[in-house]
Amino acid sequence: MSAPEGHHLGRSRVGVRLSATLTATAVVAAAFAISGFLLVTLVERSLISSLDSTALARARDVAVLAGTARLPGIVASTSEDSSVVQVVGPTGIVLASSANIQGESASLSPSPRPADPCHKP
Repeated sequence: MSAPEGHHLGRSRVGVRLSATLTATAVVAAAFAISGFLLVTLVERSLISSLDSTALARARDVAVLAGTARLPGIVASTSEDSSVVQVVGPTGIVLASSANIQGESASLSPSPRPADPCHKP
């Protein structure tokens, strides 16, 4: 004997509802995943840009001090314990640094300057 007609329709209705629910859930989950990825990417870029701006401003401040010959032996650091400042002279000697790296050798070597065609030795 075959299944009653109404019973068969009930199953297909549940199947359509389940299929629609799963599809909608998958679409919403994908939208959340994409939104989350975009949010994290934008926040990361914003933080990196902010750090770059802060570091550039700090470097300019120290360069102004060095250019006016008012460079102290210990350069005042920012509120960040992880930030370091080190001023290295043309001969590779540390002229000034932040307190958290005071007394350490030069972190980087000065880059060689190109020969000045106007300067005669």
